[in-house]
Amino acid sequence: MVSTLMTLLPLEAWALTVFVLTTLLLYLGYYSLRTRLLKSILEQAPYPWAIVNKSSGRIVLKARGFSKMVQAPIGARASQSLIWGYFDAEEQLKLRNWVLLGAKNKIDIKTQRGVCFRLSKRILTTHLISIWFHDITNDLYTAEVLDAAHSRVKDLESVLDSLPFPVWAHNTSDGKLTYINSAYGKFSGEEKEVVLKKQIHLAKQSKQRTNDLGIKLYPLVVDGSRQLFSFHSTRHQATSLVTSYAHDVTKEEDLSHELKRTMTTTYELLDTLSTGLVIYGPDTRLQYFNHAYVKMFEPLRHMLPGHPTLSEVLDELRRHRLLPEMTDFQDYKRRMLGQFTSLTTPYHDLRYLPNGQIFRVITAPHPLGGLIYMFENITERISLENQYNTLIAVQKATIDNLFEGIAVFSSDNRLKLCNPAFRHIWNLNEEQSVLGRPVAQLMDEAKALFFKGGDWALFRERMIDNITNRIPKSGIIHRLDGRVVDFAYAPLPDGANMVRYIDITDTTQVEMALRERNEALEASDRIKSKFVANVSYELRSPLNTVIGFSEILLQSYFGNINEKQGEYIKGILDASKQLLSLINGILDLASIEAGRTVLQKSTLHVTEVLDRSIDIMQNEIRESGHQLTLEYATQLPPIEGDSWQLQQVFCNLLSNALKFTLPQGQITIRAFTEGAQLAVEVQDTGFGIDEKDHDRIFERFERSHAGKYGGVGLGLSLVKNFMTLHEGTVHVNSQVGSGTTVTCRFPLSAHLKVAS
Repeated sequence: MVSTLMTLLPLEAWALTVFVLTTLLLYLGYYSLRTRLLKSILEQAPYPWAIVNKSSGRIVLKARGFSKMVQAPIGARASQSLIWGYFDAEEQLKLRNWVLLGAKNKIDIKTQRGVCFRLSKRILTTHLISIWFHDITNDLYTAEVLDAAHSRVKDLESVLDSLPFPVWAHNTSDGKLTYINSAYGKFSGEEKEVVLKKQIHLAKQSKQRTNDLGIKLYPLVVDGSRQLFSFHSTRHQATSLVTSYAHDVTKEEDLSHELKRTMTTTYELLDTLSTGLVIYGPDTRLQYFNHAYVKMFEPLRHMLPGHPTLSEVLDELRRHRLLPEMTDFQDYKRRMLGQFTSLTTPYHDLRYLPNGQIFRVITAPHPLGGLIYMFENITERISLENQYNTLIAVQKATIDNLFEGIAVFSSDNRLKLCNPAFRHIWNLNEEQSVLGRPVAQLMDEAKALFFKGGDWALFRERMIDNITNRIPKSGIIHRLDGRVVDFAYAPLPDGANMVRYIDITDTTQVEMALRERNEALEASDRIKSKFVANVSYELRSPLNTVIGFSEILLQSYFGNINEKQGEYIKGILDASKQLLSLINGILDLASIEAGRTVLQKSTLHVTEVLDRSIDIMQNEIRESGHQLTLEYATQLPPIEGDSWQLQQVFCNLLSNALKFTLPQGQITIRAFTEGAQLAVEVQDTGFGIDEKDHDRIFERFERSHAGKYGGVGLGLSLVKNFMTLHEGTVHVNSQVGSGTTVTCRFPLSAHLKVAS
């Protein structure tokens, strides 16, 4: 066919045709290549797009992944409905109006999933438009975050500007200030802008110093007052920015100095305590100990000044057996060290040491960190408490077993203590129901035993006042049931009142019987004494006559008498004299017992009285053949007494020594001072007196049957009575076969006072 056309057309026409066709093919190839290039570029666009025919509602062309973005079903028709279905109803209406009628080229819209897109449209032809989908979800979120951050920065700056202390920030590289708050400008005396411009640093405006803890302090003048500040800085890890602030430590420094002075004073005071005290710091090292602690734990003296740890102290205490015996010491040590971090309240403990000591230990957390230990040696207290409890138990058992009824009323008139005898005497209930009850209530229960009638309330008040007015008293209560109760009241030091009751009914009855019998005996004794005195007096006259006539006959005034008659007359004379001595003794005893004997006192020397007594007894001494020895101390003081009665005393003592001593015996009379007394001893080497008879021989008519003469038993009785009248004493020291020593003692002080 081509060959046919070539034969039909001329060559020029054919060449023109070929040129035209070739040109068309070139243009078609160019546009086809350009179209493919543009399509490839559009497919690589970062945002999804679609070309929509507004008239037909079809999507002419769309980007790769557009259907996936709008979640279109596979094989769905490419129409505008794919776009509308991606949004909810309200957003679809907004989108249609914008596509068809909207004058704006851009619109922000949100999908059903909450993704925000910024849609851009371009009018390509009368019917075609292109729509670009720009996902601005992250951009909006970032904008919101930036706005919030900006707001927080503003708020933070407002907060920092409201702080009363300076806050600033600077770069570590060049030290340039990048931020300051309002307080910083106030402290520096310039506006914030001026401070930042001039780079005014507070640290360079003051001369720093270091406190006791090594903290750098900067003195600044604020409102005309000099204050101390500590600077604190924080470096940001991500940047070279350093944030700093100044803290006013003026009060803290003042308090620190005050605390130091207080602690010094406190430590000085603690050194005077008897309670051992030791303080450990947070690092478990010893910080303080007082003298009492060193005295309690003497083996630690050498190591305490070196501030040892608690663990080292526990090891040393264990080595010296100053810790309780335990099976697991390491566990004990761990528990003790654990208290540094776990103890929040004081802890009380008792430590029983192997040496018998008992310590009360109080462990308390220290306000500044660490622990405080307080040791109190309560060994003696525990011992005293045990002794006290034992004593109380013994006293209670003693009181409970007393025959007397004991009751103790407290200061508020309530029964505090009573024993079974008290409840028995007043017919009260058991102890549990009685203790703690008011005395008025107890009196109401016992009212029938002693109240005879009248105003009971007034009588009861008077009785209560009588036993609680703290005036000691005693008396006897005759109860209506016939019982007789003796009572005694005594106030106690603690404000309580003690009353003692004794049922003396039987004793009273026996006493009445004894009193009646005693009165009868006294009457009988008075009759006997009167009879003896009268008889003795009546006997003296005829006896004197017998003695006188016997002496006349013995002197041969009326003629000579033979030897035998002389012996008989001498016997009559001796017997008469003995009888006269007996009658005189009876009369003296009767006079003493009747209270009619009056001492004829005078100042005398006892040695003179002794010499006169020896002269009176000279014949008896010579006839006995005994050797008499006198031992008088020099410068004996005078005494005041009745010379005749003392002469009777010494004559009776010498007579007894002569009668109860074997022939050729030894009799010694001594006079000496013995402390504040003057003593006279009469010692013999006679038969002696049995120890059981020492007190009996001073009674009337008590006789000793030793020796060749049996006495009538009046001599020593008269000696005792005469010595009693002289306020003296007489004492016998004797054993059978060893002789007898009778000692008379006169109190010197009274006699010397009178004699002087």
